[in-house]
Amino acid sequence: MKKGILRLLTIALAMSFVLSGCKKDDDNDDNKVKLKGFYITNEGQFQKGNGSISFYDKEKDKVVNEVFKNANGGTPLGDVVQSMTIVNDKAVICVNGSNKVVIANSTDMKQIYQIESIKQPRYTLKLDDNTVLVSAWGNNGEVHVVSLTSNTVTKTIQVGAGAERMVKSGDFVYVANSGGYADSKTVSVIDTKTFTVVKTVDTECFAPIALVKTNDKIAVLCKGKTLYDSSWNPIGNEPSYLVMIDASSNTVAAKIKLYDDKHPANLHLSNDGTKFLIGGGFGFTGVFEMGVTSTSISTSALINKDFYGFNVNPENGNIIGFTNSNGGAAKMLRYNPNGTLIKEYDLGFFANNIASEKRK
Repeated sequence: MKKGILRLLTIALAMSFVLSGCKKDDDNDDNKVKLKGFYITNEGQFQKGNGSISFYDKEKDKVVNEVFKNANGGTPLGDVVQSMTIVNDKAVICVNGSNKVVIANSTDMKQIYQIESIKQPRYTLKLDDNTVLVSAWGNNGEVHVVSLTSNTVTKTIQVGAGAERMVKSGDFVYVANSGGYADSKTVSVIDTKTFTVVKTVDTECFAPIALVKTNDKIAVLCKGKTLYDSSWNPIGNEPSYLVMIDASSNTVAAKIKLYDDKHPANLHLSNDGTKFLIGGGFGFTGVFEMGVTSTSISTSALINKDFYGFNVNPENGNIIGFTNSNGGAAKMLRYNPNGTLIKEYDLGFFANNIASEKRK
């Protein structure tokens, strides 16, 4: 009896970091644990293997760092933790620099499996409860179909260089091909019934890096680029654009120039779906709003801050920004939807994204 009690206490302590921020969903017969907060991916310092996961506990209004490492006996997650997606009770984590995708339990962060055949994984998109797509820079740009039942890659689709974020519209998935270490202007369109590329859309703009779906359009952020001479002195710029793709014909419906010499790297929708939020990335200051039917971006920043990355919390529309100071530990700044700072929190190195159970 004593041994049984001690064992139960040990298990309770090991899971306390997340379960304190979770609750049972009484409406679900399987008593699924529902997160009360969100995870944060911290890339870590390049080639130091100290990428990590943090958890924001909504009820306690605090951040717990190193939740993956603490849940797995001190084993670090790896190098460059790029992103994480929650699919039911599983968390799919892209560890770019370590060339692996880690699958963990989403309620306690205990590792279930890791896939090491995907090179330079970037982002994950849920297709259904048992299947995700993983974009990757390896082999000049690929998207991998991953079964969460068998924890295996069931198919690999060649797309464009520097495959990044993805979005689904009907039976089709759109992949932003950023170019990676080269140049690209394309978006790949994948038919999810056959897992083949049925069209490659030429945006005619450099570095498609992020996209969102709005009404019958796919909005693509092309961040442009800085031009350099042979000695790496800046000599000019390719502008940044917002490109609208008609999802019914997979053709470019509009190109809206954002900046001649600035290169934002993040695009999100407001929770009510009426505004784009654009900003973040190296060398870009501020988060700017733009109506989804507008032809120009706001000239004044909603938030005038240098963010490495930012997200919109799908639960309440709050804007979650991440700042990084000279390679030191990052901070998370939480704003309400009108851009008013609520609070800031300490994180790991180079925080970049959140992962929430709820999605827009």
